[in-house]
Amino acid sequence: MAYLGNARRVPSVTGAVVPEPAFSRAQYENEILGRIYEDLAPHDPAGVLRHEWANARGAIARFDRGTVEVRVIDAQECPAADLAVVAAVSSVVQALAQGPLSDRDVRRDPDTEVLASILEATTLYGEQAVISDGNVLSVLGRSAGPLTAGQVWRVLLNRYPPDDPLGEFSPALEHILREGTLARRLVRAAGEAPSPLELRRVGEQLCGCLHDNRVFAAP
Repeated sequence: MAYLGNARRVPSVTGAVVPEPAFSRAQYENEILGRIYEDLAPHDPAGVLRHEWANARGAIARFDRGTVEVRVIDAQECPAADLAVVAAVSSVVQALAQGPLSDRDVRRDPDTEVLASILEATTLYGEQAVISDGNVLSVLGRSAGPLTAGQVWRVLLNRYPPDDPLGEFSPALEHILREGTLARRLVRAAGEAPSPLELRRVGEQLCGCLHDNRVFAAP
């Protein structure tokens, strides 16, 4: 939730973190970047910040790279887990943008406010957050709900599994789906009210995971 407040003096920089819909580059530059630049102008008279990276939403268009930069995923558990998350997100995005889930009128997709409320719920409750909005579930190929975020991801990845012929990240992905988010596992390992000593112990374990490229396993 701290991400929402990282530009308090110019709230349009982050918006609701979930991007507003834009169906062309011109619309994006006019309605999103244009507003940000206008709001930044009193603080940036030289125009130093008039670049697309000034947009601090959770996903931003990088026209200079021909990519969409996703900024809200930052677990730093280990390289295999990072690759697993990237592969999972990429696989589902491809299904939504070009694959089986793309056969829909995108202008009727859930609005930013609905998606922002789901982001808030998953920020607080992780894979246990409940998703009940029928339009969201329909876009994801589900006709019935409610479902937890973890259940939604399990269904999506069973249907649209990322390609991993060498098994580089599939075990890590399965571990996350089975055992929960890194935050969930850290709480399980340290307890609800950990002492400084417990925090140090768990932190050292996490450092070892990053060093050895292995997922964090909690009791």
